[in-house]
Amino acid sequence: MRKLIPVVGPLLAAVVAMVPIVGVLLAGILA
Repeated sequence: MRKLIPVVGPLLAAVVAMVPIVGVLLAGILA
């Protein structure tokens, strides 16, 4: 289980970074 932490960390960071970008894209499409 401990070996997953180095993999999950950057993956979680990538998802968090993508959320605002996706939100802006959706706002641009809907607006």
